Amino acid sequence: MSDYTGVVTNVGQAKIAAAIGGTALNLTTIRVGDGNGAPITPSPAMTDLVRRVGAAYPIISAGRDPVNANHWRVSALIPVDDGPFDIREIAVFDAAGDMIAIARHVLVEKRSPAQGAAVELVTDIVFPVSETAQVTVQIQPAAAISIFQMLRAGFCVVESATVTAPPGAPALGRTHVIPAGATGAWAGLAGYLAQWNGTAWVAVDVPVGHQVVDQSKTTAARYLSRTATGWAADIPSVVQSGKWNYAVAAGTANALTVTLDPPLSAYTPGLVLRVRAASTNTAAYTLDAGAGAKAVVRYDGTPTQPGDRPPGVISEYIYDPVADAWRLMVLPTRLGGQSIYGTAGSYSFVVPDGVTQVEVEVWGAGGGSGACLGLTNICGSTGGGGGYARKTIKGLTPGSSVAVTIGTGGTGGVASPFAQPGAGGSSSFGAYVSATGGGSGQSASGVLPTFAGSGGTGSGGDVHVSGAPGGLYWIGNGGSVVYAPPGNAYGNPFRQPGSGDGIGLAASNAGDAGTAGITSTGASRNGGAGAPGKVIVRY
Repeated sequence: MSDYTGVVTNVGQAKIAAAIGGTALNLTTIRVGDGNGAPITPSPAMTDLVRRVGAAYPIISAGRDPVNANHWRVSALIPVDDGPFDIREIAVFDAAGDMIAIARHVLVEKRSPAQGAAVELVTDIVFPVSETAQVTVQIQPAAAISIFQMLRAGFCVVESATVTAPPGAPALGRTHVIPAGATGAWAGLAGYLAQWNGTAWVAVDVPVGHQVVDQSKTTAARYLSRTATGWAADIPSVVQSGKWNYAVAAGTANALTVTLDPPLSAYTPGLVLRVRAASTNTAAYTLDAGAGAKAVVRYDGTPTQPGDRPPGVISEYIYDPVADAWRLMVLPTRLGGQSIYGTAGSYSFVVPDGVTQVEVEVWGAGGGSGACLGLTNICGSTGGGGGYARKTIKGLTPGSSVAVTIGTGGTGGVASPFAQPGAGGSSSFGAYVSATGGGSGQSASGVLPTFAGSGGTGSGGDVHVSGAPGGLYWIGNGGSVVYAPPGNAYGNPFRQPGSGDGIGLAASNAGDAGTAGITSTGASRNGGAGAPGKVIVRY
């Protein structure tokens, strides 16, 4: 038996025996205790916790343990405002107030917002119950609604956002976005989130800006955000994450059109598009990405000239709201060579003969992500992506040297001996242009992380793009934990959040953060290291 599996008390054994005979056992609340400052040894003779802390917490989910059908798993939510106290023991009580089972709890230091640690905690107890016993559980709808309060981090996963009829026999905790035209228990609740609590659908509204991932879809349209009037495809996050690589242009040589999924309704400042056109332009040209045709200008703001757009090449466009135009982010003349530095260290770029102008791209290194240990369903937070900068440098002298520095990727967090992850290092091309590394995530020991890595920034360039920040975690159905996507550097593909049990992985693309360590069993898992930075010199 596990050190943390519950022991049924003598009173509980008698009531379970009666439940086998037909007298229902109604479980209602969970309580926790601090063991009077020491780990406890559960005993059937116990009638109460060694020392209670906190309140009597209503049960939010219960059922047969998926690993052992002869055991029950019962969960409760400890609100963010409860504390401060330590948790070393946990017990479940019935409607009569009798303690049915008690278990040793992994040490959790539950702190309060006043102490700077705003943490909601889902905890559970697993204990043996015969498959023939008639056990009922009183699940309080108000407690089920508290599950959605945990989602104020701004993100959750749903089964579907298009099903109009409530499923007849869903699994406990299944969640849907209620669409327009819903029927049955969902009628009149369009836009709400609905979750099955075991006996009924609990529907709640969520704040504008809340995001969901619709698991029934596979395209970029699966990412939705709550609006004042419903739910809309989260276009900015899809574009900025690089979920798609490029669009193939239609239209004519001097009037390009592209069709995106989901479609754009407006051009936002700094919007980046990557477009491949089969032919070159023969004059100044326009680009229509769904919200109207806009003029395309050179990277320096001057009108495009014939041949500026190479045929069959993926070109990058950035929307400039001041000029109300797309800036074509390529040099007006073809570049003949390049030098790439992608390993951490110091180098020297020697300006080739006949070269006085170069285009330089710089990526800072990615931050390391956190390790985890000491708690079931826990993960580290993820590091941030390195910053990015691009600059055209003129007036160089052939034969002269420019120092090149490539930042080292941040180290991943270590579970044993416990260590926090490291931040990514800065990269630079002389004193001309540089980019800082992404910030480090946080390793978690016994409590969930409280901060994540920030994205790096660019400096000295014509174009600057901050790295994507890392994230904390999302708490799913039944208390499962999902680590947030690690921060990406500019131009790299978006990486999905992670769940289950495993070590964090080192990043492979320049400037990206590693993934976080995560466990569903309480095992020790190291975090992943960030990737080194990079410098590309074109001439």
